[in-house]
Amino acid sequence: MDLKLSGKTALITGGSKGIGRAAAEILAAEGWNVTIVSRSVYALAAAKSAIVQKTNGRVDTVAAYLSDSSNVD
Repeated sequence: MDLKLSGKTALITGGSKGIGRAAAEILAAEGWNVTIVSRSVYALAAAKSAIVQKTNGRVDTVAAYLSDSSNVD
């Protein structure tokens, strides 16, 4: 589905697996710049590699534990 939003940026928490990763893949395939957030640097690296390989999109990663508000600031 082409939402005609190519070039926009999406920030996806929980982006290394499950629904977050699936959303990141879909948006990257649509031409979005995707930033995925997860606690695990290793899971993020694996997800980024798979998404880029599948979509050739731009994927950035941020390792953070967002349940702790001090990490959000």
